[in-house]
Amino acid sequence: MGPPFMRKLRLWRVETTHVAGYTAPLFYVFTEEKRREQAKAKAIEIAKSQSRLADFPQYTFTAHEV
Repeated sequence: MGPPFMRKLRLWRVETTHVAGYTAPLFYVFTEEKRREQAKAKAIEIAKSQSRLADFPQYTFTAHEV
């Protein structure tokens, strides 16, 4: 992760969407990655680890910075 002064705390809203268009409840996730792209990938990874819907391929996870 790097030294504390290099990290940036970010809040992400991760949405779970079915291929048919309906959505599941949101996840709010904090990350401390230095780069935005890495933080976004980490937020999706954390949300997938907390959701059983990640086991089904018809659900996609998208992250938006709050």
